[in-house]
Amino acid sequence: MPVAKVSTERTPSTPPPARGRRLLFVVLGLLGLGFVISLPWQQRQWKQVEKLRSETQSQQVRLESLQTLKNKATASEQSLGQNPESLEALFQASEAAFTQNNRPRVAQLLATIEEKLQTNPTPDIAACMALSQLYQRLGWLDRGLFYAEKAVALDPKSPPALVTLAFIEAHLGWLERAWPHLKQAQSLAPDTPGIHSAQALLHDQMGAYDEVEKSLQAALKQTPNDWPTSVLLARNQMAQKRFTEALATLAAAEKSAPSQPGILSAQVEAQFSLAQQKVKGAPTELTTALELAQRYLQLSPDSAPDGHYWIGKILLTQKKEKEALAEWEKIYTPQTDSQPLLIGMGQLLVRQGQRARGEVLLARSRELRRSGEEYTRWISNTRDDFKNPEQHRQFARWCQKEGRLPRAIIEWEQVLVHLPQDAEARSSRDRCIAQRNKR
Repeated sequence: MPVAKVSTERTPSTPPPARGRRLLFVVLGLLGLGFVISLPWQQRQWKQVEKLRSETQSQQVRLESLQTLKNKATASEQSLGQNPESLEALFQASEAAFTQNNRPRVAQLLATIEEKLQTNPTPDIAACMALSQLYQRLGWLDRGLFYAEKAVALDPKSPPALVTLAFIEAHLGWLERAWPHLKQAQSLAPDTPGIHSAQALLHDQMGAYDEVEKSLQAALKQTPNDWPTSVLLARNQMAQKRFTEALATLAAAEKSAPSQPGILSAQVEAQFSLAQQKVKGAPTELTTALELAQRYLQLSPDSAPDGHYWIGKILLTQKKEKEALAEWEKIYTPQTDSQPLLIGMGQLLVRQGQRARGEVLLARSRELRRSGEEYTRWISNTRDDFKNPEQHRQFARWCQKEGRLPRAIIEWEQVLVHLPQDAEARSSRDRCIAQRNKR
């Protein structure tokens, strides 16, 4: 009788043999273990992709922002060509020239605005305030002070004019003059833009960091998306070694202004300072700071000196002296007046055997420090004896010798307030004005 064949094929419902099940579990276990082991690597890859996407997006925003500014500059010049007598067109062209970092063009345009205002039969307080603020940005505090005082003279109860004047007085160290103007503005209109920022500046000069922070927080409450105020707040936090808080402040500012190099610059400094403060976490913090500095340099080539300085500083901390020196060589010139760069590069050159050249840089840094300290003393001494024309005369002579021409002009004019016929004050002031205009 024939024996029937027994099929060894399994139907879908037939369970695998015990040995097969064990092998299947082993294979699945190995796959699962491989996935778990690779998970940190995958997470790093995801983070790198997300970081690259974010940086690319920020760079695109920055490029679009730069193109927009370039287009505005071109349009402003075209508008000025069509309306050469228009104050509005002149102011717009001045703002555009600032965005292009074209300081000679700014000075030329502001001089033209001055001529228009002098021939205008109707005093324009708004134009005086705008001109004062633009001169402040240019660094010509003497002209900024002149037009701020003129604006207040036109309307002594104008809060914006009073705030504009208080800002310049604070920059000059004239605290006793700035505070009354600021308090008057606040009593007239507490919500006037700039009041809290001016208060912060005055508190900062007095070393009252807690009050600085309160004033800046109040300013941000008034204008939440004002990133320059956020940067000031972060720098105040850095001055108190609160670097983690500073980074949080800057991160919040970056959300509303992702393409601003000014935020990135402050982030680099805060991240580097945090690395210096830490011990175990320093390598990671330094790597982050280096990436930020490289991104800052990429987004803002005009800020090359600042970017290369921080890259060099970070590389030096990482014991990469050759690479650090190469970065600093890119930005050093005999006219360099950055004390941190001169000190860092000078010390590095000495260590690397270039003692003579290093000592030249270190001597230059000491001279700059001496000048800065003397300037601070002159401000303090003059503030304490403000009504003495001879004190202003001595300060003016010192400023003129040191090349601080806008301040020299201001001090010579203070001499003329008390001694209108003083020949030295008049001739020296005029020489300083001529020299300043040539720069």
